[in-house]
Amino acid sequence: MTDRRLLDDSLLTGKLTWNMVAYGYLTGGAMYFFSAPLIGQYLAVLLVGHYGSYSLLLGVLNLLFQAIMLVTMVAILKDFIIESVRHFSKGWKTELLWGFSVGFPMMFITNSLLGGLVTLFISNESANEAAITQQAQSNFALIAVTTIILAPVVEELFFRGIIFRSFSRYNVVLGMVVSSLFFGFVHIYQALLAGDVSQLYYLIQYGGMGLVLAWVYVIRRNILSAIFVHLLNNAISMVILWISFGLL
Repeated sequence: MTDRRLLDDSLLTGKLTWNMVAYGYLTGGAMYFFSAPLIGQYLAVLLVGHYGSYSLLLGVLNLLFQAIMLVTMVAILKDFIIESVRHFSKGWKTELLWGFSVGFPMMFITNSLLGGLVTLFISNESANEAAITQQAQSNFALIAVTTIILAPVVEELFFRGIIFRSFSRYNVVLGMVVSSLFFGFVHIYQALLAGDVSQLYYLIQYGGMGLVLAWVYVIRRNILSAIFVHLLNNAISMVILWISFGLL
């Protein structure tokens, strides 16, 4: 039987006020659905004539937006983060070991299985992965910093810290599903707006990864555990990309 204690939001580390949630939604929504895709691409097109590389400019702007988002999320969730860090520091060795031995393997297996499932329906590469590969060819270090360090922290604070926790107060399973759907959607919606409806299949893969990260949060009860697993997953992906470029 399911342990009901694992489905109790009150057991998760870090308390969120409604002000935190409201500001988080406003900031995250503006960043993910307006600033990054619209302003970022506009600036890249505007400046590409001066700097030459559209992919490099997108990478720089993505790094800039992620950094701004990080600073904003930290400012909004300061008390939540401090409490999470204090709790995590008491058993950080156990959390890191669990992340390596359980969390990351679960993430890797889910990503591989669902990625394989998607290829049964679509032969096109994920637009998100294609963009990362293209930007990495312009400046690998730049995209690596964004993907390995900034993105896991920002995305976990927003999708698990804000969206998941705002729903988990009422129903943890609902919070897992809703936050995972948003997490998946944000990785494909720019391609959808560009007219590539086939990218909807990748909602299965990215949404499944979001479910695993939400599950990690529920099981370990600390957002930092989810951040660590997310970081590991992205780091391994970048190492594989690095090897494919012949840099190793």
